[in-house]
Amino acid sequence: MNIHPIFVHFPIAFLTAYALAEIVWYKKITIQEWWWNLKATLLTLGTLGGFLALQTGEMAEELRGHSNIIEIHSTYAAITMWIFSIILFAYIVRFIELYWSKSVRSGWQTTVFATAQRISFFIKKIIPVLAGIGLITLTITGAIGGVLVYGPNVDPVVHFIYSIVVGV
Repeated sequence: MNIHPIFVHFPIAFLTAYALAEIVWYKKITIQEWWWNLKATLLTLGTLGGFLALQTGEMAEELRGHSNIIEIHSTYAAITMWIFSIILFAYIVRFIELYWSKSVRSGWQTTVFATAQRISFFIKKIIPVLAGIGLITLTITGAIGGVLVYGPNVDPVVHFIYSIVVGV
């Protein structure tokens, strides 16, 4: 039984909403603390759900058999998850900075925390760009998934993405 379709739609929704929230800036909203919490929640749920979708996708591939288009779909799904995982890492470090930065740390914990802060600082600068790229790879992954289920001519956008990615 193919359970992959059951698990893909929530991560797509959460990660799309997160990426749009990260890309679209409205200063009155973005300075609010709840905005960061909302984005962190969408990102966390989307990323965790995405890994579950990857696992069920592997199971679906075993049922359906290996093909070039499935490999392309799987590759874009993995790239998408790497992108959103990198962003989630920056959010986790930021969470630690906000809520646990006043705790007493030993020498090695201070070194690890300082290194994570440096990495997070760099990632924070490029988060909107990563979110945009993640949204693009998520869209490509979904379109190729649509090709697998409905064929390449299901709609003009899917056909366009299919023709670019596959080169038909």
